[in-house]
Amino acid sequence: ETFGAAAEQRGVAVVNGIGLDSLPADVVAIAAAEALAEDGQGPPSDITVLWSSLMTLLSKGSASSFFDSVPDGAVIADAEHSYALAPDTPPEARVDVRPAGEPPHVGGPSRVGYDANFSTYTMTYPMGYIDGPTVRRSLSATFPGAPIHFAEVISQDAVRGLGKFIADELMNADDPLASMRGESPPEEYMLKGGFTVQGLALRGGPDRAEARMSLECKGDPGYYSTAKWSVDFAL
Repeated sequence: ETFGAAAEQRGVAVVNGIGLDSLPADVVAIAAAEALAEDGQGPPSDITVLWSSLMTLLSKGSASSFFDSVPDGAVIADAEHSYALAPDTPPEARVDVRPAGEPPHVGGPSRVGYDANFSTYTMTYPMGYIDGPTVRRSLSATFPGAPIHFAEVISQDAVRGLGKFIADELMNADDPLASMRGESPPEEYMLKGGFTVQGLALRGGPDRAEARMSLECKGDPGYYSTAKWSVDFAL
């Protein structure tokens, strides 16, 4: 009520997600989309973000924030919430019905299945309900009015690797419950974390094309790395 008009005039938005939650997906999705559009034949029709590795741990503070937000609709999965951060997207361009999108698996969209574009089995990325609206806002600003499907997935290898990483670190840590008390993991733990994420932009039709952009991050993404380079990107 106090700053809404000024924020709208200046193009300022407060986005409920930063660091690990939204920035990696946003960066690779837009970078891939812009790379594809450089041929002058138009924007992509589909964008998929794949997490092929992820090594991190959720703190009690992050978990509490999630559960506190659930009653207010944090995980509502419908078209309205998919474009909550891109309200100017015209009706004909609102092609997604879930914030995390529908993974383009062989045999049709599904939560779990084989993705021929990445030659692996994937499933909907759990944090896609936050990343999806953020990415669509960037897509709307970059390609106004373009109908672009967006989906975010994680590979089965990444899920296995994350489980092993968490189990190994908790078993070997001097204080395995530190992060569950709201504290960040020990320094040596944070240095072992990281992720690999890839954005794939596709355009169908007679001008079919694709572009890929990969990003690898060393250090725990939630507590060590992305908080730093999110500031770099902002500046």
